[in-house]
Amino acid sequence: MTTQHNHRLGLGLLGAPEVRTMVELAQRAETHGFESVWVAETRLTRDGITPCAAIAMATTRLKIATGIVNVYTRGAVLTAVSFVSLDEMSQGRIIMGLGTGSPLVLKPQGVAFHKPLTRLRETIEVVQALIRGDAVTFTGETVQVTEAKLEMTPLRRHIPLYLGVTGPKALELAGEKGDGVINTFAKQAMR
Repeated sequence: MTTQHNHRLGLGLLGAPEVRTMVELAQRAETHGFESVWVAETRLTRDGITPCAAIAMATTRLKIATGIVNVYTRGAVLTAVSFVSLDEMSQGRIIMGLGTGSPLVLKPQGVAFHKPLTRLRETIEVVQALIRGDAVTFTGETVQVTEAKLEMTPLRRHIPLYLGVTGPKALELAGEKGDGVINTFAKQAMR
């Protein structure tokens, strides 16, 4: 039985359960009229890309989003390649959720949480240029890319970007560069 909703509903999967069960839950959500499924890459459980790929292959209408993947453990070029690939698999249903992640998750991996807002801004600049099909040479404070160009044609020249951010400056960046914000603390951060 399909239920139609007058409002937008999304399903959040925060690194659990196992990927096969995520796929089953996403299929049920799609059947019951949900608009989207959001896969977090958080803690040291499951990555955000693999479940999104599996869900893309098992659904037809559901928007599929990362909520979020961090900009430290994947370089900007790999991030662009991953999201263009997911967009291709999903036939244009992917939403790119990016954020800085957390020092608590990065530290065990030996990754320094250095200049998070700068890292996020620079990554976005490179990723969006690559998705547009540009050849990119970029020398920033935290991101460097030399003559990078995707060797595939993106399905869309703009993949919707949602930023997982909290502070006022980060929310400002989301307003400038993003299509939305993933933030349950936005009201508190705006004070």
